[in-house]
Amino acid sequence: MKIPLKKTFTKEIDNKISDEEILNSFIINLKIKSLNTFNKIDNKLTASNNMKSFWDFNKPWEGEENVTIKIIKNEIKKVIYVIDFSGIYKEFTKYGIVVLPFILLVFYLTGKFDSLIENFGLFFTILYILFSIIVILVIKAFLLILRHRNIFRNTMRYGAGNIKYYNWDKIMKTKTDKELKEIINGKSNYSDRVIIFAKKEFKKRHSENKNIN
Repeated sequence: MKIPLKKTFTKEIDNKISDEEILNSFIINLKIKSLNTFNKIDNKLTASNNMKSFWDFNKPWEGEENVTIKIIKNEIKKVIYVIDFSGIYKEFTKYGIVVLPFILLVFYLTGKFDSLIENFGLFFTILYILFSIIVILVIKAFLLILRHRNIFRNTMRYGAGNIKYYNWDKIMKTKTDKELKEIINGKSNYSDRVIIFAKKEFKKRHSENKNIN
């Protein structure tokens, strides 16, 4: 039976701030951090990075991420942010299947396999490699917790489009003209400070096109 690996962050918030605004802010900031699948129902939001398959190695430093955000309304409104990194179990299996045979093959091809087995034995050699993978995944889980703690704190403090922590010039360059217009017209829940970057990029593109023509 797997032990759930979860970390929870909570914060009380002003009742004047709507649930819609809070959840939309999280969607924007989580999208920037590569999460791409969202499901919002009333005062609850779930998000994940939607790994395509068991063998998806697209961004091995990120791994599988699942986030649940709830807004509890009693006398005081409270936001509960839960990051579930139980995908670490899947990653251990995945990297164990791929990395373990690869390392043993490297030792075999370099002629060091026999001396390794002679000194440590096959069992302890495999055990050492698996332990190394566990250490790497523990470090990865710790970094994942820090990453989401920062997302939670920054979203609660600054809302969507926190210019303090993101390279908005670079982000706006990836947007289409249609997306830039939506941001400029206030249809995307970005803050006024971020809208300035969108206007700057839109103006730059069209001035460059004008010069070319």
